Amino acid sequence: MALLVRRLTHGGTAALVIADVGQNAREEVNWEPRGAGGRNYGWRLREGRAAYDARTAAAFQPLSEPIHDYPRSDGMSITGGFVYRGAALDPMFNGRYFFADYVAGRVFTIGLALDERQEARAVDLLELTDLLGGTNELGLISSFGVDADAELYVVSYSRGRILKIVP
Repeated sequence: MALLVRRLTHGGTAALVIADVGQNAREEVNWEPRGAGGRNYGWRLREGRAAYDARTAAAFQPLSEPIHDYPRSDGMSITGGFVYRGAALDPMFNGRYFFADYVAGRVFTIGLALDERQEARAVDLLELTDLLGGTNELGLISSFGVDADAELYVVSYSRGRILKIVP
């Protein structure tokens, strides 16, 4: 499970965005508001929003739904990223969560719509793979990074490269 701390610097909220690799059917993104802690994301009972193994009861309730999930037909191993807070990319990307799928070599971003309780929901899924040079250029994406200016980097495991995301 990869975690991202949305820093208070650069306009962040200090919430967590959690990319969670599934068992065999779905990948998911969860949201943990600042100071919430201890949520039950349903492991063993669910994968994403789908039932998985209901042989045992939940350790505690309520179960927290992911803000985004996708089937294995779209990818097989989510790679957690960062919420973009830099200045180099188009302002439309500010505040969006960037993530990838390691096996598929695809990069995505979702908007995060916050309500008055600082709960999030994912909006406007965009795939950026082709804009970033395609799967041949990106390879198998194992991680993301962010520099002191809050600009994003992609770690290509198979290509042995760190690529800066630029306009």
